Amino acid sequence: MNVLYPIALFFFLISHSIFSQIAFYDNVFLAEEGTLGIFTSEARFIAGGIRTDDARPGITYFAPNTQWTGATHTAHVEGYVWITDHSDFDFPVGHEEIFQPMAVHNSPNSSIAGRFVHLTPPVAPIESGIGKIAQNYFWEVIGDVPAQLSFGWTSLSNLSELTDDIENLILVGHNGNQWKIIPSQLNTNFFGDAAASTLNAGAITALDKVDLNTYSRFTLGSVVKDTRIQVSEAFTPNGDGINDTWHIRNIDLYPNANIRVFNRWGSRIFEAKNGYENDWNGHFAEKRNPLPSAPYFYQIDLESDGEVDIEGWLYINY
Repeated sequence: MNVLYPIALFFFLISHSIFSQIAFYDNVFLAEEGTLGIFTSEARFIAGGIRTDDARPGITYFAPNTQWTGATHTAHVEGYVWITDHSDFDFPVGHEEIFQPMAVHNSPNSSIAGRFVHLTPPVAPIESGIGKIAQNYFWEVIGDVPAQLSFGWTSLSNLSELTDDIENLILVGHNGNQWKIIPSQLNTNFFGDAAASTLNAGAITALDKVDLNTYSRFTLGSVVKDTRIQVSEAFTPNGDGINDTWHIRNIDLYPNANIRVFNRWGSRIFEAKNGYENDWNGHFAEKRNPLPSAPYFYQIDLESDGEVDIEGWLYINY
């Protein structure tokens, strides 16, 4: 199907039979305020999608007990998807050949519309604790009751621009004045498979139902990265695989760091130049013999400029 509907309101009705299906082989275009109603058991995207005007998008309505399959980057709904009386529903939304779905959970008797927008999200202050938010996409959700929401991503979402650690990824919502953290958790990538979420594909779900009267726009963000140097005060290089090396958190942020360790008589027994990889296992500099259990004094020159930035004592125990 490849049809432009110029009228203000149009309903496309399919048989109510539980065995009925509709398949999209080419793009369906909805004009301003147009509505495509799907009342079949399954809408299947084959090689086409549902497209609308960005500024004045139409609406695709999925009636109760209606589902879909086959949405991809080139075949999805580009505009609002509206549902009623779906307790759980995955929204096949995308924009400009980027499929980035969302989902609603545990929301019976609700009326919710959502769309994905591949544009800059509203500019607003961000809550303390948020490091970055996505700069080129967001979801818009309109509803009459609170709903638990999930949002998915793919390799085209460029999450590496937000964080290099999936555990730092967060969900943020816009309340009209500010971007705020929505308590959430990573879950399996239920948009297509059951694999654990990665920076290339995954999903994040709000822990609780979100008040859609307060939040209507959502995107992905990252927490402020803790860049503080934290030096382990002890380690146990006994070969059991637990705490076997001396660990300095965030030392990887200083690739030129110079680290020295001395015994109680001031003899240097370990040195790392041009960075440290958290791999010292308590042996002498040549790594031939293990050091005895004892306290040792360390100095850390982060920029290798000759000035000691951090110093203190660590303890080796077996």
